[in-house]
Order: sequence, then C-alpha cells, then structure tokens
Amino acid sequence: MWTSQGAQKTNNTTILTVLLVGAASQVDPAECLLLLTEDDKEAKRCAIKALEQHPGSIALEPLGQMLDDGDAGIRTAAIGSLGKFGKEAAPFAAKLIQMSTEDEDARVKARLGAGVAR
Repeated sequence: MWTSQGAQKTNNTTILTVLLVGAASQVDPAECLLLLTEDDKEAKRCAIKALEQHPGSIALEPLGQMLDDGDAGIRTAAIGSLGKFGKEAAPFAAKLIQMSTEDEDARVKARLGAGVAR
C-alpha cells in the first residue's frame, strides 16, 4: 500500500544519493532543511554537508541550530560546516567557545580544538 510516508522516504533516499555523489549544490536548500528535521543521522549529516554549497543567508541559521543536536556526530559535522563560511559564521563564535568547555563529547571538543574549518 502506498503512503505519503513511503513517498517521503523514497524522496529522502533520492536526495541522499544525490548528496553522496557530490551534487549537493543541485539540491534545493529547502530539501536540506527538511532533512535536518529527520531522525536519520546520516540524512542530517548529508544535509549539513550539502548546506556548505549554499549561501550563508540560507545555511548559517540551520547549521547553528544543529550545534544543539543531541548527537555529537551531528554537532561535530555542524561545527565543520560552519567553518566553511569563515567570518560569516562569526555570530556563532560565542556558542562555539561555550561548547569547547561545556560539551561532554570528546569528538566535539577535538573538532573545536583542531579549528572549526577542515
């Protein structure tokens, strides 16, 4: 039986495939933002990476929101992606500094210690 949930899952799979083959700039940023709301960690990571290919006016706020995600891998990915925006990401500097002392996950602290940009 066809359901809208099944259609959404298929659409997400198609988007993830596009992201994984390196065509992130061709994915509608709205689709990336939708993937950030998913429980699927891989979908979130792909969306975070894809947002690097879009203007800061679209990407920065959602990436900043991912700094509060419950999964350390997602927070780490968001830190790296924010770094790609350089000075544009300055509004998140205070949050990143706070995370460097307060985040309990070693991966997050290591990412911050290594510098935000990869």
